[in-house]
Amino acid sequence: MSDGATILSEVDHDQRWRDRLLNLAAKQLAGPVVPSFNSVLQAMSGADPVLVQSLISELADTSSLDVRDRCRAVLADCRRANTSSPVVEDHLLPPPHPLDYEWRFTHDTRTQLASTALIRSPRSVLLLGCPTVAITLLSSHSDFRLTLVDDNPALPLLSNFVEGDHPRYRQVRADLTSTPNVTAGLRADVVIADAPFYPDAMAGFLHAAVAGTRQRGRILFALPPSGTRPTAKRDVGNFHRLAREAGLSHVSTRQGAVRYLRPPFERNAHRSAGLLSVEDDWRAADLATFVRGPDPATLSKPEGSSERSRWQEVVVTGKRWRVRVDEHSSAAVEGLLRKVSTSAILDTVSQRDSRRQLANVCTDDNEYFVTTNPSLLIQVLTSVIRGCDPVTQVGDSLGRPLTPMEHSEVRLLRELIEYRSMRPLTSD
Repeated sequence: MSDGATILSEVDHDQRWRDRLLNLAAKQLAGPVVPSFNSVLQAMSGADPVLVQSLISELADTSSLDVRDRCRAVLADCRRANTSSPVVEDHLLPPPHPLDYEWRFTHDTRTQLASTALIRSPRSVLLLGCPTVAITLLSSHSDFRLTLVDDNPALPLLSNFVEGDHPRYRQVRADLTSTPNVTAGLRADVVIADAPFYPDAMAGFLHAAVAGTRQRGRILFALPPSGTRPTAKRDVGNFHRLAREAGLSHVSTRQGAVRYLRPPFERNAHRSAGLLSVEDDWRAADLATFVRGPDPATLSKPEGSSERSRWQEVVVTGKRWRVRVDEHSSAAVEGLLRKVSTSAILDTVSQRDSRRQLANVCTDDNEYFVTTNPSLLIQVLTSVIRGCDPVTQVGDSLGRPLTPMEHSEVRLLRELIEYRSMRPLTSD
């Protein structure tokens, strides 16, 4: 198939996926009772609230008069502030960052997963990207070996924050998309895996799960529902094919069995899109259970690669700034931090949004910026942490004094960093 035909095929596939979701929304709005925005959202197979809002707006322009009225009522409902208090993230963990695609489990989900892991009194449990389950299991004080593999650079050693001694706990920082073999030889009885919902990450986590479990061990894997994105159904089908090739037997899949907390960066995106009523546990995933067969697993290393090494993180008063450091830096001290859009806080968390591709600076508040000089920006961020004069630090780095205009640029940058690092940040 030619490149042009492939692109047309993908466009057609995306449109069919959107049409299916549009029909789902239409069914929710066809009854005599006006539903809430959240009830429509829960019926949309994991579709993002911003997309659901767009679909309802489309129906409001194209449907019969009675359906149009219901659509407008639902759109008004989504703009009403949610009066329930936001769910507080676990204070032991750093705020999630959008570049990590990190959504953490609700309290009920982490409790259920921990209970499932302990059903058969395992000798060893392996967690792939599940820090909240690690905290729950550590708090149970059960006598088994527990290993957490997570690539969050800001994640502290969790055993330091749970009462008691935990000599059998091990925490490994690794990017499973590019280095899935770090789990080889662990021989876990139970593996719980929560990969970002993208094919490369899912393949890497699967490889790590198989490599790290014993024969006849159980693997619990969170998988995206079909409304997550156009290719979600195909991606899950490919995942099951890889699982079979690796010697896993599929036991069951429980739809919607896993629920996530809406992270602050996603809350900011929804607020920017005018979505004020979205519930903090709106996002769900399916939970697939596998058993590893008695034969040696057949594993081929995934071909995925990660951009994590290209980003450097600097934390300023708890706010996580990421700067892509392999960019060509301008010699001039100008354009050190500019918004990629009218608002630095984007109204979506989608990886496919074109504005994200323009950015080389991102924060955990879903802010995206462009800098012409990543290295100098990192120096100014560091100066804020240390309480140093950024003008002096930048001048020393350049080997010359700054011009008055450059002096002003660096001063303004520091003020902007200090302002944007204040918590909470809810608007531009």
